[in-house]
Amino acid sequence: MRFTFKDKREAETVFKALKPEVQASRSFKSRVQMRLEGRSLTMVFRAPTLSSLRASLNSFCRWVSQLQRILELASRG
Repeated sequence: MRFTFKDKREAETVFKALKPEVQASRSFKSRVQMRLEGRSLTMVFRAPTLSSLRASLNSFCRWVSQLQRILELASRG
């Protein structure tokens, strides 16, 4: 899954915010790898079951969405 942000700074902020969640995923059923390339954040998900994969995808999509909203609000002052 790839997310593209408006600038590199925003992508880096989201990457850093999600990093602890990616590290925590190693101890659960699903595994997530993240890669930052410019203003794009790529995530690769692996899980033994479809339900585990769906849960992981839903969580990360929700977190990215919330982080984007927070960054938007912060930029407005």
